[in-house]
Amino acid sequence: MPARNKVLGGHGVVDPVTFREILKLENFDMDSMVVKVVSDEPIIAKQLFKEVGVNSEIDETSSNLWKDLRVIGSARVFIGNMSQFSLFGATITATNQGRVYLPSSVYGEGKMSDVISDVGFNYFDYLYFRRGHYVFSIL
Repeated sequence: MPARNKVLGGHGVVDPVTFREILKLENFDMDSMVVKVVSDEPIIAKQLFKEVGVNSEIDETSSNLWKDLRVIGSARVFIGNMSQFSLFGATITATNQGRVYLPSSVYGEGKMSDVISDVGFNYFDYLYFRRGHYVFSIL
């Protein structure tokens, strides 16, 4: 599929530096905490987190979208992306009193808070991988 934004690779793969900055903002101890990864590419996500100093684990009980939603919905802090799945998971997390972070803009255009009615989400300026990043050549 062509990129939605010609500068970004793919459909906007979030740079894990963004996750690290949000975790710091939430005052997590980066040396002792472990992030649960819910992703359609969990092994690659785990590798990318390691590269920026975020300890992570793949939730082995998470093997389908319903189990993934259970993991997301029970999170104290959920950092989502620009997908319908993330938005649905964010709603469940917020309903369960978890803190939610979503991109502040829709791939750099427009304000996300204008698209989604205020339901207690937090918005953050996400960084995305640029075209040519090695992650787009991993098969």
